[in-house]
Amino acid sequence: MDEHKNSQTHTEPSSSHAAYPENERPLPGFLSREEYEQIGDEPEPLPQGFEVIDGTNAVRQHRPDAGADDGSESDRALEDAGAVEAVRSLFMRGASAIKQVGDAKRARETAQSELDILEHTIQERTEELEHRRDVAARYTDIMAQETARRQEAEATIARAEAKHRELAEAIAHANDRLKQMKSDDQKTEKRLRAAVEAAEAKETSAREAGARLQRRVDDARRNLKRSEEERASGLAAAKGAIASARERVETLRAEFADIQRNPSANTAAYSVRSTELQREISDAIEAERAAELDLPQIEAELDRAITTASAILVEAEKPIGVAKENFRTVTAEADAARDELDRAKLDAQERQRSLRDEISAREAEAKAEAQLIAEQEEIAENAQTLMDEATDIHEHPELTVQLAAQLDEDLIVRGERQEQLQALQQEERAIREHTRDSRLRFIAAIVGACTLIILVVVLIIIFFFMR
Repeated sequence: MDEHKNSQTHTEPSSSHAAYPENERPLPGFLSREEYEQIGDEPEPLPQGFEVIDGTNAVRQHRPDAGADDGSESDRALEDAGAVEAVRSLFMRGASAIKQVGDAKRARETAQSELDILEHTIQERTEELEHRRDVAARYTDIMAQETARRQEAEATIARAEAKHRELAEAIAHANDRLKQMKSDDQKTEKRLRAAVEAAEAKETSAREAGARLQRRVDDARRNLKRSEEERASGLAAAKGAIASARERVETLRAEFADIQRNPSANTAAYSVRSTELQREISDAIEAERAAELDLPQIEAELDRAITTASAILVEAEKPIGVAKENFRTVTAEADAARDELDRAKLDAQERQRSLRDEISAREAEAKAEAQLIAEQEEIAENAQTLMDEATDIHEHPELTVQLAAQLDEDLIVRGERQEQLQALQQEERAIREHTRDSRLRFIAAIVGACTLIILVVVLIIIFFFMR
């Protein structure tokens, strides 16, 4: 640190390079002995063949007086070696400067962290000391107050526990009632459902019986209608046969009369035709008479068929009224059974819901009592804890004295740590200020090298693309 503080700031001369011979031009300012000594490290010896020229920033090479021609190559070699050594020294000084700044920063941060921990310890011990002194001063009041608070909490706990037991018994009894109620309601529902199923079965049977009777009536009605249609068609056919026979008789008679009025010249043909017509007329008259005799018989038969169909219809319609009345009765019974089942289910649901609500209300009361018990137990425990703490502080005053002594020691140490931290902060600022130029040159050299590498890569890429 003393070496850093005693280093002097260098100012480069304003003389131009032309004031020196070609092989005695000054080196850059950052390679001179004066700049080198500003870093704060121990200066390394300059390469062989170089020396500091007072009053300038130049480093002049020793040149032998004789053998100038043979020594020119060795002079250039020395210059190259000196440049390399200067660059190497630049990087070493830059890295060393950055390391010094990092070490100073870490030392300052460590001291700050230790001081923060100590501050926290002092705060805790101060609060604890104030608390112990306060408790020691109010020991009698604390014991009386907390004893009363604990006793009140214990009395409340006893009442709450008795109430909780009472509620638990009521809840258990209500749950038993609910269980029995569910069992009874299930039995009632099962019985009523069986009655509904039986009534519905009777209803179904009555419906099917009524359907069968209705089918018989429908069949009888269709049979009567068919008989009536057959009578009408039969009578029409019989009357048609009579009319046809009568018309044939009239036709044959008209033909026979015509032959009688106009006898033919051929006697034999006339005689044959006349005989045929007489026979046909006789047959036609016989057919007409037979058709007229059949008409009453046919009509009687058709009437008997209609009478029979009507009787069947009347017999089929007789049980319909009874069946309808029976079906209405059975349907009413089934509806009544279903209504009773629905009422029983609704009543069971309402009674069970009411009992469940009662159980829920009592469970809520029991939960509140349990919460009250837990809160009062916590109060009693807290009161006992405060009394135990107050008793311990009252019976051990030496611990309070010891804590006060520790706090005084911590305050002394805090002062020393604060001075140490201030010294480290000042040292860090001094190192940062003293090594700023070296760090900036080091960073600039790194950036320049990276820039040069990037430029070379870009040029190579451009060259290959141009090819």
